[in-house]
Amino acid sequence: MITMFYAQRNIYLTGITLLLGLIMVSTHKLIVELLEARSKVASASKLQGVSGLAEKSAINEKQKTINTLQDKLAKLEKDLYQKEKSNVSSKNASESKQDVELDDAEVIKSQLAQSNVRRRNI
Repeated sequence: MITMFYAQRNIYLTGITLLLGLIMVSTHKLIVELLEARSKVASASKLQGVSGLAEKSAINEKQKTINTLQDKLAKLEKDLYQKEKSNVSSKNASESKQDVELDDAEVIKSQLAQSNVRRRNI
């Protein structure tokens, strides 16, 4: 009877040992996969960090270009406004000169008409 007990005990111990061995092998495989995944993520984040820096520098360069173009546009709009303002003022000045000349011409015509009327009356 005791030999039977020892035999059963040995079978149970062998079964548990095999089960624990299989569990350790599968755990080892999972740990290796986890480490590989972490290394891939780390390398990808480094690459993304480098590409992210390149993208940031490209964005900064484009923003600088946009700012310089906006400054040029503002300057050109200001120059255009000043030129239009000077054209309007010169146009107004020329129109006022023409008005003065027309007024002078009308005055001269009226004076000539009055002098012609006086000459006829004399």
